[in-house]
Parts: sequence; C-alpha cells; structure tokens
Amino acid sequence: MFFVLSVAGKPMGPEEAAQAIFPTMARALQKYLRITRQQPRHTMESVLQHLAQCISHELSAKAFLERYLTQVCRFCLASVFLCSRMPLDL
Repeated sequence: MFFVLSVAGKPMGPEEAAQAIFPTMARALQKYLRITRQQPRHTMESVLQHLAQCISHELSAKAFLERYLTQVCRFCLASVFLCSRMPLDL
C-alpha cells in the first residue's frame, strides 16, 4: 500500500492524501469539466473518492484523468493544465 508522509512524519492514508492533493488541482479540473459539459456527472466527492482509489493503487496522474477525458477533448485538458502551470503527461 502507498502512503504519503505528512509534515509531522506520520503516514497518511489514501483518503487523507487525496484531501491534501485535491485543492491544488480542483480549480483546473472543475474548469475542464465545465468546458466539456461533464460537471453535472462528476461531484467533487466522487472525484475525491476516485483520487483516493488511484493513490491507494499507486496509479499515475494520467490514469486518474482517464475517467474525465474524452477523445475530442484531450487537447482541451492539456491547454487547461498548461494555463494553470501544472505538469501533465499525455
């Protein structure tokens, strides 16, 4: 199982790690979901659960994003993340 260390040196579980990571990516992901008209299908709670599951299975960022990508909008996501200056391997 994969654990992220907290500042105090205590291991975090996947749910805690997802909650720590989520704020840094929430705005860009919400913007992408809104642009691609997927926002009504994905609640922030479901995104957090999916992120925690990906962390627990040590999946990549690309594996996490596959759920939200559409074939037409892969370029859209890359541009949204570039605008927010977040690294992304597509």
